[in-house]
Amino acid sequence: MKSSRSADSHPEPLMKRSLLLALLAIGLLAVTTVRAQLAAYDNFETFGNGVPPQPSHAYDDGIGYGDNGGTGFGALTYLEGTGGGVYTETGGARLDDAQSLGVYAGSNGQALGRTVSTAVTLGIYTLDARFNLSNNNAFSGFNIKSGLGTTFGANELLSFGLNPGSNNSFLVTDATGTHSLALASPEELRGAAINFTLTFNTLLATYSLTATDKGNGDTGTIAGTLKDTNGLLALGTGALSAIGFANFNNDGFNQNLIADNLSIVAVPEVSPAWMFGAPAIIGALLFGRRRRKA
Repeated sequence: MKSSRSADSHPEPLMKRSLLLALLAIGLLAVTTVRAQLAAYDNFETFGNGVPPQPSHAYDDGIGYGDNGGTGFGALTYLEGTGGGVYTETGGARLDDAQSLGVYAGSNGQALGRTVSTAVTLGIYTLDARFNLSNNNAFSGFNIKSGLGTTFGANELLSFGLNPGSNNSFLVTDATGTHSLALASPEELRGAAINFTLTFNTLLATYSLTATDKGNGDTGTIAGTLKDTNGLLALGTGALSAIGFANFNNDGFNQNLIADNLSIVAVPEVSPAWMFGAPAIIGALLFGRRRRKA
């Protein structure tokens, strides 16, 4: 006796549809359960982020080269410049809590860097900054790097800081050259507390940088392409492995770059098994179903 069920009610297609839905659910779960992780942090207090640094009292006697506060960073390392240095900003120019990192230019500028203990390919780098300087003759600011190197610009993926000679815009240097970044309502940027939030993807060599005046909330954003430190842009750039600070504005005394609240958050990649393997399985299931109907 023939069954009255149609071909579409056959258990096999139903099982395939169920498996397809299960795979989609697993893929969605894989995407939605990706968790960002704090890779490095330092607020330049005695114990950064509540975790005693090494040495255990890195900032008790003032901030200096060789200190390694916070967590996830290497020590403050001199890169270039003469006559300048680093100091502990405890006065009204500090950005948060009791103290901040200060970089003074001296007679010939000053640049330093820090390694990142775990290289980051996709992530968010944030920091607070104040530019207490005349801004007459040279760049002062920050960068991200694929390696520490021996100069500020070595292995640079991106730099950003006050635009020399223009006190109402920032200068951003990426793979395509130099660009100006102004806030929505251009203002005097010297002396203001500025938050920089940099979202970066070294696999795609892309970035987005937002600058925010912490006093009035005014913001500006720029997006573009990271510099190619690998020599093969199609394969991405080098991962973020170090950060740099530079104050080359050596126009007399009291030329200070101040920084605080450094944070690097790593965003894990979606599993390649899901990105490449699961779609192939789903495609095979769909193809098999079409062949059965044919």
